[in-house]
Amino acid sequence: MRLTIIPLHFMMAGDSSRCVIINEVVIMFAWGEEDDWIPIERGRQLNAAIPGSKLVPIPAAGHLVQEDQPQVLLEVIRKFLL
Repeated sequence: MRLTIIPLHFMMAGDSSRCVIINEVVIMFAWGEEDDWIPIERGRQLNAAIPGSKLVPIPAAGHLVQEDQPQVLLEVIRKFLL
């Protein structure tokens, strides 16, 4: 399996037209349930717009999931890769 991290900042502004490489990669969104900067509803929209993607809400985490819930995020990534 190839791990590819794609910056999706352009999609945060609502432009999902640039998703041309989506067919070649598996995408998992780990999204903080308490993200006030980019609410989880946007993650749900992206997940619905990208076939085969997976959204994993991270409880008690805001925008910086890796700082708010590092162990939870690590476990989510581990399960995704295995």
